[in-house]
Amino acid sequence: VVVILIACVLSVLPYFPFYIDVLEITAFIVGVLSLLGLARFFYVLLRSFAAARREAIYLKLRNDVLIGLTLAEAMARIKRFFPRYYSDIAKVGEDSGQWQECMKDLSTHAQQYAYRYAGIRRTMIYLFLSFAAQVLVLLFLAVKVLPVFVEIHNDMGSAIPPASKTLIETMDLFIYKPHLLLIVPMAIVLAIVSRWLLPRRARATRFPAGLALRIPLVKRLVVYQNVHLVSYMLSRLLEAGVPLKDALATASQGDLHHAYRKSLLRVREQICGGTTISEAFEHSAGLYTNSFCTFVRIGERSGMLPESLSQLSERFGEERDRLSSYLSSFVAPFFMLVLGTWTMFIMVGIFSMLFSLSDAIIGTM
Repeated sequence: VVVILIACVLSVLPYFPFYIDVLEITAFIVGVLSLLGLARFFYVLLRSFAAARREAIYLKLRNDVLIGLTLAEAMARIKRFFPRYYSDIAKVGEDSGQWQECMKDLSTHAQQYAYRYAGIRRTMIYLFLSFAAQVLVLLFLAVKVLPVFVEIHNDMGSAIPPASKTLIETMDLFIYKPHLLLIVPMAIVLAIVSRWLLPRRARATRFPAGLALRIPLVKRLVVYQNVHLVSYMLSRLLEAGVPLKDALATASQGDLHHAYRKSLLRVREQICGGTTISEAFEHSAGLYTNSFCTFVRIGERSGMLPESLSQLSERFGEERDRLSSYLSSFVAPFFMLVLGTWTMFIMVGIFSMLFSLSDAIIGTM
């Protein structure tokens, strides 16, 4: 229908005096529609590839289970599809005999993660579109409008305002050194390549000196996530009758921050030396909160350590979800503030030159 309408419009264009302008507008509309159709085609193609990939992955998972591997081992072999957290929960369910309960917990976690990921993706798409629109408008102003003002200023012999001069120097820097524009894309590509080439544990070990545990909000998120996972794995294993030393050894192999893996091994060594579990966790200062150590001490003295750890797991899981939602809602205002600052910088540079030009014209009159 769109093609027929465009053909009808093109057939009557020669009878109008503004034939060229309308033809250019029509060509622009045809180009936009073609780009939209091409984008839709690639979107459908990627969806079909994703569906075929999911089917192949589940068939591989089934074949691995049929040849004798456990579900956790089969999931661990497909690292690009199943996060390490999923295989850890499956292993805990298999070791503890509570496989069905662990799968229910994993399903709940996956649904919450998918919901948060969808919200973050919508936010990032909105920010990308806003950024692209601002870049196009600002590039037009900087490339087409600003040079005209500079030329008029030079012809009139008036001085260029400092804000405008700073803007011109910044634009000249990117014009004469375009390789600076490739810094951000190259950093993104390097991060993606390192994510695919380096194992997760190697990336965590090489992370500069526990930087994630030094940034305030990020530290809280790391603590909540790791304490939740430690509490969950220990509670499930202890409820199934697994000895505490073996449970700590199993938990230390999970998808944890390298500091928490080392702390669990130290806790296991101290327990083997005769220290209570609450005292061993208290020695890991900064990694476990006071409430965690208090609950562990109460559970240890009352003989209800698995129940206490289960309550801790639920509590820290809720705190992690709440903090994740807060951080994801903070992303959009932060980036809009950055875009607004950049827009203000360019608009101040342009309007200061415009006001200076008007003052120069009034002075000559």
